[in-house]
Amino acid sequence: MLASLGAGYRAMSALFSSLLALPTVQHVLLVEHGCWHLTLVSRRDDGTWTYAPAGPGGSVHLSAIGVTLHVDEVYEGVVEVGGPSRDARRPSPG
Repeated sequence: MLASLGAGYRAMSALFSSLLALPTVQHVLLVEHGCWHLTLVSRRDDGTWTYAPAGPGGSVHLSAIGVTLHVDEVYEGVVEVGGPSRDARRPSPG
C-alpha cells in the first residue's frame, strides 16, 4: 500500500492507526519521498511495536517475510527522475 503525506496528517494518522489495529499486520514500512529514509514499524510477540529508522547506507529487516531492504536500493534511480538526492536531509519537525 502506498500513501502520500500530501494526503494530510489526519488521513495518514487514521490509516496508520487502522493498519496497526489489524492483528495480522506484522510490519508497516514508511518510505519518505523527500529524502532517502525508511522507517519500519514491527509488531513484537507481546503486541507492542518497535520503530527502526534507516537512512542512506542503512537497511531494515522485515522478519515476518525474511526480507532485508537496503535504503540505497529502494531509492535507486530516483535522482534521474527528479527525486531527492542521496544527501537530501529530512525536514526538521515543527
